[in-house]
Amino acid sequence: MIGDRRKIFTPFFLTLCLLTLKNYTGMFRTTFCLTSLFVVCLVCEPAFSQKRMMPGYILTLKGDTVKGFVDYGNWNEGPKSILFRNEAGQDATYRPLEIQGFGVNQEIYAGSIVNFVMGSNEIGKLSSDPKISLGKDTVFIQCLVRGNKSLYFSKRNGTSQFYIKVDSDYQLLEYKRYLKKLNGKDQLAENPRYISQLAGYLSDCSTIQNALKKVGYSRKKIENLFTTYNSCVGSASTYQRPKDKRIVDFGVLAGTSLTSLNFETSVSAFDLQVLQGSSYSQSVNFSGGLFLDLRQSRNFGRWSFNNELLYSTYGFKTTFASAFGPIKTEIGYSYLKLNNMIRYRFFSEKVTTFVNLGISNGYALSETNFREGFGKAVANTRKIEQSYLVGVGAAVKRFSLEIRMEKGNGMSDISNLSSATTRFYFLVGYKF
Repeated sequence: MIGDRRKIFTPFFLTLCLLTLKNYTGMFRTTFCLTSLFVVCLVCEPAFSQKRMMPGYILTLKGDTVKGFVDYGNWNEGPKSILFRNEAGQDATYRPLEIQGFGVNQEIYAGSIVNFVMGSNEIGKLSSDPKISLGKDTVFIQCLVRGNKSLYFSKRNGTSQFYIKVDSDYQLLEYKRYLKKLNGKDQLAENPRYISQLAGYLSDCSTIQNALKKVGYSRKKIENLFTTYNSCVGSASTYQRPKDKRIVDFGVLAGTSLTSLNFETSVSAFDLQVLQGSSYSQSVNFSGGLFLDLRQSRNFGRWSFNNELLYSTYGFKTTFASAFGPIKTEIGYSYLKLNNMIRYRFFSEKVTTFVNLGISNGYALSETNFREGFGKAVANTRKIEQSYLVGVGAAVKRFSLEIRMEKGNGMSDISNLSSATTRFYFLVGYKF
C-alpha cells in the first residue's frame, strides 16, 4: 500500500509543481511548489516504520543463544529496545535488562545500565567546568573489540562514549572538554580521566604504557590500542567490528532551469530606475553537470553530503518605455556553479525520496550586459553569484528526478542596487 501511494503521488506532485513554475509567478508559485514538495515527503514518510528483519540472534540471561531475525536499525546511537523474531515466526520486543545482548549484521550489542558523560564535547557547547558529571541510562552498547580485554561504544546526543568491561559491569571511560581562561581568553582544555582508567585496565602490557599517554578519545585510536594490547598479551582479538564504509555515488545531471530576475533600488538615478522598472520574462534554459554524493554508512546512509558542478545560464531582453523613447536592455549570464548540499533520504521498497538543502557559488563564464544607447546595463558587476538551494526528488535504481529552487544575489555589484535571481530546476540524474 505504501509503495503504491509513492508510485502515484510522487510523480503527480513533481509534475504539478513543474507546471506551476511555468504558468504562475510570484509568491503563489513559490508557496505552491514548496507545499507540493513537502507533501511528497509526507507521502514517503511511512517508509521509516517498515521493518528490516535481518538474520541475527539474542543471548538470553541464562546464556543461551536463540537464533532468528532482528529488526536492524543500522543505529548511530545504541537502541533502547529491539524487535526479535524467532525461527517460529513469533515477534517479541526486548529491552537491555531482559537479555544479555544480541547480534545482527556482523554487529554485537550488550545490554546494561551504563553511565554517560552529561553535556557535549562540541566546541560551541562547552562549559567552563572541568568536573565530569555523569548520568545513567539503560541501553544496548556496541562491541568494537572482543578479546582478553574488550571495548564497547555508544553515542549520547552525538557524543562518543567508550566502555570497558570490568567483571560483569561496563565502565565508562571518562573524558570531558571544557573552556579555560588564559590571559583573559577562552582556551580549549581537557579532563582525560580515561588515560588513567586504561593504564590500570591494560596494566599487564608494559609496551603500550607510554603510548597510552598519547591516545586520543576517538574510536580509531582507542580501538587500535585494544587490538595492540590483545596481541601484546598473546591473545588475538576474537572479534573486531567491521569499519563503516562511506558510500560514494558519482553521476550526471541534465534538465531545464526557469530563471526570474528582479532589480530593486532605493535611489532615483535614471539608469537604476530603468533596471527596476523593466519587466523580465522568465528565461527557460538548459542546465547540466556532474554530481558526487558522499553518504554516511550509519542510519542506512540517509544523510549525505551532495556536491555538484553544474552549468546554468539565462538571458533576458526587455524594453523600457521612457520619456525619451523605448530603451532596449539585454542581460544574460552563463555560470559554472559549485553546489554543496546536505541530503536526507526517505526510503521505501523501490522508490527513495530525498530532500536537499545547501549553498551555491557560481562563477560567471560569459556575460551579456547591454543597454541601447548607454553601453552597460549594469555598470558594476560581480563574477561570483552566491545562492541558497532547497529541493526534493525521487530516485529509482540509477535514475533520479529532482525539482529545486535557488535564490541568488545575481550580478549587481552596486551597493544600492540588488539583483535577486530565482531559479527553479527540473533535473534528471543518472548514477554510474
